[in-house]
Amino acid sequence: MSSLKIGVIGAGVIGRSIAEAVLGAGLPVTLVDVSEAARTASRALIETSLKAARLFGLPNPSLPRTDQILANLTVTHDYADLADVDIVIESVPEQWEAKRDAYVELERACKDSCLYVANPSVFPIAKIAALTHRADRVVGVHFMNPVPMKKTVEAIVNPAVSAQASRRLFDFLDRIGMRAIVVKDAPGFVSNRIMMPVVNDAAQLVEDQVATAHDVDAIFRECFAHKMGPLEMADLIGLDTVLYSLLRLYEELGGDRYQPCRNLVEKVESGKLGRKTGEGFFVYR
Repeated sequence: MSSLKIGVIGAGVIGRSIAEAVLGAGLPVTLVDVSEAARTASRALIETSLKAARLFGLPNPSLPRTDQILANLTVTHDYADLADVDIVIESVPEQWEAKRDAYVELERACKDSCLYVANPSVFPIAKIAALTHRADRVVGVHFMNPVPMKKTVEAIVNPAVSAQASRRLFDFLDRIGMRAIVVKDAPGFVSNRIMMPVVNDAAQLVEDQVATAHDVDAIFRECFAHKMGPLEMADLIGLDTVLYSLLRLYEELGGDRYQPCRNLVEKVESGKLGRKTGEGFFVYR
């Protein structure tokens, strides 16, 4: 697998974090995004993150320097630059039109042997695979944020996938130092089916003035020994992503527990999306 070439679609928070993890494993990455702003920001943000990791993580001195790692990164708007990649990881926003459009472009650009790794929050992998002519080579991985620090992922293998494609996925995850927990293909899988309603309930508690955002999160950290409270985690993920995920779960599964609360909707509508905008449930300035 030494000659593997990897593509990543989407230079948002998760997409560039995936790219960073793959680069850190010594593999070349072509990062594609239609947004010029996202492309411009992605290289600088990845560079900053890599430098911080070296500073605080005390890496092995034999590892390549940051500039050598970044030499393996290509940032582009053109899907045609994915023509020679072996695996492409799709991480576009959790909106069906965006997913559909991305796979139309991938089908035009990628070679037949390319393995598609979908990284959805909610959409079933079988539904995504149906957008392609290679359902036997479409698998799912739910990467957790920040990807380089999270060494376990949810892996979702749709029923049509071939044994060879499954092996390629697990070999790739092993190459980048990730352990996979395999779950069945269902809307939201395990993590988001549990996590998104918890975030929604926490936001509702703040809206109802039962507790402040700080105190809600303090209970999770100090009483339950969670490393991060649900509202801080939502700010890290991006409140727009949380809202989209809840809306998709509500469409797929129904039930009041997935209907987004007003507090969350209003924050997204006002542009307070969490860390990436400097303010969400907490202020980051």
